[in-house]
Amino acid sequence: MKLEHFEMLLDLHGPDVSGWPEADSIAARSLLSTSAEARTLLDQAETLETMLSSYTVAEPSARLEAAILDLAPIPLSERPAPARPHFLASLFDPKIMTSAGMALASMAFGLYIGMSATTPTALDEDADAFLLTASASFSPEFWQETE
Repeated sequence: MKLEHFEMLLDLHGPDVSGWPEADSIAARSLLSTSAEARTLLDQAETLETMLSSYTVAEPSARLEAAILDLAPIPLSERPAPARPHFLASLFDPKIMTSAGMALASMAFGLYIGMSATTPTALDEDADAFLLTASASFSPEFWQETE
């Protein structure tokens, strides 16, 4: 077994070599008997395991618990009813004013485009007579060019 593989197994299974899979355990014991580096790695892993096992966390103080509970949201059933805004204040809400302004601008632009597109074109009397005759006549002679 190579030292890198031993280190990986040590990280994976912990320092108790007897709990490793049988083939790995046998190879690890063989490596430990011949390698000082492997024994050092095993000692470091055992020290770390001991330190992690003995570590304890102090109980939180009542002050900390109260501070955490103060951060919790209030249930909807216990919240006071929100105050209704005054009618005029709700009319001048920025969202409403922005929406109304955009609607009015769109309407004004639409009216401008519509009015400019419907301006009648001025035709002279000859053009009016030609269009009137052309729309009323379906005879093929009318559409033939005459010189």
